[in-house]
Amino acid sequence: MKRKLSAILSICMLGLYCSCATPPVAGNGGGIETVALVVSLPKSMQHGGEVVYGDSSVTVVPGATSFTISVPKTDSIFSVQWISNTDTVLIASGISATNGVSPKVILLVTGQSSLKNVADSLLCAQMRKEGVVVLPVPDTLAGVSDTVGMDGICISTTAQLSTIPAALKNSAKPVIDCNYRFLNSLGLSGSAAGKDFGSRNPADTVFVNPNRPGSAGLSGLTVFVSAQSDSLGHLDWAVPPPGAAKTVVDPADTMKTQAFCLETGAALIGGDIGQARRAAFLFWQGDAIYTTSQAKQVFRAIVRWTFLRN
Repeated sequence: MKRKLSAILSICMLGLYCSCATPPVAGNGGGIETVALVVSLPKSMQHGGEVVYGDSSVTVVPGATSFTISVPKTDSIFSVQWISNTDTVLIASGISATNGVSPKVILLVTGQSSLKNVADSLLCAQMRKEGVVVLPVPDTLAGVSDTVGMDGICISTTAQLSTIPAALKNSAKPVIDCNYRFLNSLGLSGSAAGKDFGSRNPADTVFVNPNRPGSAGLSGLTVFVSAQSDSLGHLDWAVPPPGAAKTVVDPADTMKTQAFCLETGAALIGGDIGQARRAAFLFWQGDAIYTTSQAKQVFRAIVRWTFLRN
């Protein structure tokens, strides 16, 4: 039977509790060392809810801007689930602290149908496999203030609101963009459709440049969209800033880049300087169901490079 923490405990009291060395954790029989993980909540999740993790739960009152849970230093807990009167979201699975360092918390900016869209589910699942906490927020509710307390931002291919990327252009947080229409606002491509960014269809095969950030050990022609997609396969692309590492390119035109990585301090298109790492993994949301394991490997490698490595 689940052991529930008292709903009357404040978040601050919970933080004190989590700092203890040996609170019981699901599946481990108690007695293991933990660290306190404080998760900031975007505005769309500040209406109150319950966080369920392992055999424990935390009640989060309306208006609370964060919650705190205990995370084992070595053994993974099963999952962290957010439950409210409007949504139920798996935000982490198999997480644990590494050498006592808490997992990263990533803000995923989505379209309004985030909880039902296959593309958003794909991004969430792959990022969670890297041991991070993923907080999805619809673009209509997202703002710059939501990036406070986050370790990075991922803009989903389903996002539509054009003001979001412009607001994040000079963010000190690392950013991954999955929607080619937003690259210009982020300073990651020019503004001319068909010249600076675009999409080729039908397409299923890309070229992976070896030994680049995010290449995931792959090299050469690689299938990113399975054959079952028939004519639905797309190759979304952009011409990135000169300093970008071109990880995945169009085999027919290697200037057209599907995935690229840009180091902190690199020049953006338009003259600004990137305040943190920037990356792109571009894909058509309708192809998400047909995305191959190789494409997922590359996305996860880009997540590691952008959010998890110095």
